[in-house]
Amino acid sequence: MRVVVVGAWKREESEDVPLINDLLNALSQKYSQLIITTRGTDRGIGKIVKNRCMPKERGRQQGEFEFVEFSAKIYMNNPPKAELANIWSAVNAPLVEYGEEFYLFMDNQQGGAMQDLLDRVKTAGRPYATYYPGEKTLKLVSLEG
Repeated sequence: MRVVVVGAWKREESEDVPLINDLLNALSQKYSQLIITTRGTDRGIGKIVKNRCMPKERGRQQGEFEFVEFSAKIYMNNPPKAELANIWSAVNAPLVEYGEEFYLFMDNQQGGAMQDLLDRVKTAGRPYATYYPGEKTLKLVSLEG
């Protein structure tokens, strides 16, 4: 199962660590062939996911989970926020094409790249769960509905 776990960068990273760990534990119990997918692993949800998925020791071949990161390298001096939003929305397309199940850690902002991803996931008819700031209860979804 290809499971996408992504989130808004404005979320409080330290508050999300326990919930992300619980989610990854539950997913590993649910799926014997699990591939965790994320984006933007330099901070926020992506960083938490990467830290959990990557090998803990240097030189170790296998991490805790099979792991895929979709990313964009931005080589622009002071890009406008609107341009950054366009770039991150463009990265959403391969996530939706690749992913089978989605866990979206939203912020309270209207619009933006996370709302774009949620809209794409809904349009594609993929199963998803959304988490908003302050939510601490684990939600699992399935292809069955």
